Formats: sequence, C-alpha cells, structure tokens
Amino acid sequence: MKRSFDFFKYIRSRSAVLLISATLLITVLVGTTVALIIVKTDTAGNTFDPPIVRISLEGYDSITNTGNVPVYVRSVGIATWVSEDDENVILSEAPKLGEDFTIDSITEGWFQASDEFYYYKEILNPGETVELFTSAIQQTEKDGYELHLQLISGSIQAFPANAVEESWPYVEVDANNCLVEKDGYTR
Repeated sequence: MKRSFDFFKYIRSRSAVLLISATLLITVLVGTTVALIIVKTDTAGNTFDPPIVRISLEGYDSITNTGNVPVYVRSVGIATWVSEDDENVILSEAPKLGEDFTIDSITEGWFQASDEFYYYKEILNPGETVELFTSAIQQTEKDGYELHLQLISGSIQAFPANAVEESWPYVEVDANNCLVEKDGYTR
C-alpha cells in the first residue's frame, strides 16, 4: 500500500512544533532577565522628608515655627474671668477689650481680618519667632476672679499659596508672598 504525502498535515505539525519551541525560548529568556534584574538591582533609599507644620507658643504672646517648612500664622486672643479659688470656674461674662483690659500694641507685621483673627503677613520660616503684642494691661477688677488671656494660634504651610487661600477664606497671598485681607470682607 502506497502512502500518500499530505502536505497540509506536514505543515500544521511543523508549525505546532515551531510555535511550542518559540514559546519555550521566550519564557526562558524572560524568566532569566527578570531573575537577573531582581538579583542585580540595588534598592533605592527614600530621601523624601515629609513636611512638618508645627508652631509653639512661648508665654502668652510669642509664636515660634518649630516645623521644617515655612508657614503663615494666625492668632486670636480669648479673654476670660477665672475664679481665684478654682481655675475650672469661669465667669459667663467675658472681659471686654478696651473696658476690662487693653492690649498695649500689636507688633508690626500683623493685621486683624474680618474673622477677628490676627494674621502675620510675612512667612514664618523654621526656627523663627514672632510676637503678637507687647503686653496686655488689666483695667478693671472682678471680686474673686482674675483675668486670663489665652492666645489660640494656628499655622498652615506657606506653599502652595492656594492652600492658604482655600483654608483661610478672609485672606489671600499677594505677589510678594504676603498675606493681605481679601477684598469684599469688611469688619
């Protein structure tokens, strides 16, 4: 019996062998390359220092940037009558600025915006300190109570400027990177 030669069957079997051989060769080459990359590549050290925005109050009038980035600062003074016998007892009537006490003078570089906060117009760099006012003077007495003036301050990273403007809506950053009261807000 004579065998006939089937050309198409021969081509299909040869193509299958070539395809399997090529797939194995590519798999070995890719696997070897990945293994060499893993073994030979050194790890890179992280050199990124995250920004730290932090201020500290010294006494009742000084603010220091203890973080590692430049910041803008704002402060508000809260005056209360505190019992001489028990510091947890506070008189419901708040002391009035100009009647019960005065602030001697706000130091240069500060302005009061419509939200009653005092804003330091310059950027406060890490390690720098700024004073808000020189002294507070009590003008009246309340029997059994003493005047306490507490400074509440906050800071925000100076850059980017739009972060400041979005967080503190009463101010904006001008072309000289100074804070100014936003137009349209009045006291």
